[in-house]
Amino acid sequence: MALVFSRDFEDGYFGSLVKESKSSLYHIALKAAPFLLMLPLMWLAVSLFFPYFNIDASVFNFPMLVLATLLTLASMAIGMLFSIAIPSQLKATELLMVISTPAFILSGFTWPTMAIPPAITAIAQYIPLTQFLSGFRKIAFYGGNLSSVKGEIGMLVLITAVSFLVMVILLQVKIYRFEKKRRHLVEELEA
Repeated sequence: MALVFSRDFEDGYFGSLVKESKSSLYHIALKAAPFLLMLPLMWLAVSLFFPYFNIDASVFNFPMLVLATLLTLASMAIGMLFSIAIPSQLKATELLMVISTPAFILSGFTWPTMAIPPAITAIAQYIPLTQFLSGFRKIAFYGGNLSSVKGEIGMLVLITAVSFLVMVILLQVKIYRFEKKRRHLVEELEA
């Protein structure tokens, strides 16, 4: 997701996209569509590992579907936001890797969150993986339902909504600036 827009900014293709539509929502939907079509298949493939390896965890239920869907949307929104904010493919990828690498530790995936200092744990609450893993434990191992992961769902929705809103605004500003610059160049050529 870090490359969906940054690649277009780098190679100049963004101008062709803006000629098609000046709506940031259109471009976001266009770029997200292939991922939204493929990700359910990826989640299905991953979920098949549970019965194959005889993992005793309740993952085939509605609360887990909601949690996995929200993790996917939050992660996509953050990736696309970085892709829009940072017009270099390399820098966008590097920055997301710098953030996602410690996310495995901060989220509780490799290290118990109770052993992490409270200030760092507070920051980790805004990482989608932290919320997903907390909800995953409650549903898969403790038999929780949607109400037991209400906090995690709320935080994932918040992360997605804020990232999406900033992404729409930032992309619309970039489209506006591109169009303004293009009009200025056309006026100069005509003069």
